[in-house]
Amino acid sequence: MNPLLELPTFSENQPLANYVANFNQIKPEHFEPAITHILDVNRKKIAEIIENGSLDFEKTLRSLEDLQVQLNNVWGIIRHLHSVNNVEPMRKPYETCLEKITDYSIELNQNEKLYQLIEKIKSNHNFARLSE
Repeated sequence: MNPLLELPTFSENQPLANYVANFNQIKPEHFEPAITHILDVNRKKIAEIIENGSLDFEKTLRSLEDLQVQLNNVWGIIRHLHSVNNVEPMRKPYETCLEKITDYSIELNQNEKLYQLIEKIKSNHNFARLSE
């Protein structure tokens, strides 16, 4: 059981502020499997979003944003645990996760197909109406 993978899914109706992680159950050995799982799921869903090619804001940009929410929530807990208890057993798993997240961020920011899809959304006639 990995308590980091059992976090609830958050939405605007159920913000993270209403949730308190059970920190005493989260161990350094939970860090890497949780981050690896989330990154794998995110990569798969990003590929599906690109393949779908929808110009609909909710189906693309909102979906991408939702993927980041779980990653940010889990990574936030790991960062917090590392910052308040920066001991040797915590450092290696934290650094491994940091490297994986850095690689993922570069991958995401350099994804040419995703960029092209976002540009298509931006040039869509409905884009200007999003702020209404």
